[in-house]
Amino acid sequence: MTRRDERECEGLLCGGFSARRVDHDTAVCGDGSRRRECPVGVIDLSALGLEVGREQELRAAIEDGRALVRGTLARQGALIVSEGWFGRTGPRRAAPLSPQRDLRRLRASRARSRTRIASMRGGTP
Repeated sequence: MTRRDERECEGLLCGGFSARRVDHDTAVCGDGSRRRECPVGVIDLSALGLEVGREQELRAAIEDGRALVRGTLARQGALIVSEGWFGRTGPRRAAPLSPQRDLRRLRASRARSRTRIASMRGGTP
């Protein structure tokens, strides 16, 4: 779960976002420490492979606290997002990111890559 860090100060210790685990009391932060919330300077959505418009929509939802993401807290203060879900807000139901469709697409891409590599080596995947 993420939230915007609204503290006003200088340096890298505030500003950006804070991230915490939904199902645990603490998380392992990018610097290796265990905390309830970890500082995040950058939210990286590139691993999701979303179209530009959909990525912008998800980023806005994350920044407004209307989305839930799963990812890895990297050493450089980045949250590398591997999955994301829009929250339901108001009377209109938000469209899901369709993790199943994206997972199928990723598996198909990996299978094509393995086939290409195997064919270059003269073997089977």
